[in-house]
Amino acid sequence: MKVGIVATNLGTIQKPWLLDAKGLMAHSGNNLGNLAFWYASDLLIDAEKYCIPWSAKRSDLPADIKALVIPAANFINATAKLHDLARTVREFDLPCILIGIGAQAERESLPPKVDQSVIDFLNEVSVRTPFIGLRGDYTKQMTDGFGISNTRVLGCPSILINPDPNLGR
Repeated sequence: MKVGIVATNLGTIQKPWLLDAKGLMAHSGNNLGNLAFWYASDLLIDAEKYCIPWSAKRSDLPADIKALVIPAANFINATAKLHDLARTVREFDLPCILIGIGAQAERESLPPKVDQSVIDFLNEVSVRTPFIGLRGDYTKQMTDGFGISNTRVLGCPSILINPDPNLGR
């Protein structure tokens, strides 16, 4: 089975020594932390993967993609605009796996006001998945507030990169 993973790459940049800082940032989605999410997602999903940009059109991609995997970071924040990603999920209309999504705010006591596109994106995914994988309890409070209840707190996917069961002891 082939899945479309919404990522620039699978967590590694080919020949990074040939790139300047601007090139490295472009290959990381302008956030080097994305590499850990993308790499962890690659490890977790045992299927052939095809990288899909946020603004992909279904007609531009292989017809044999059977599901979308969306490794997410702090997508729930005051500056996020997820119109393109919501449209991609809606247009593809495939089963979705959304993992690692988190909410970000200055203080937990003052939740961020989010753009409607963030809620639209979460709703589009919600109807195409058994559950959305959340970073933590704070994110669960936010998604519950949006009326999205098919969620589970799984933590950050990057914790699964190191296979050592004694890591952190």
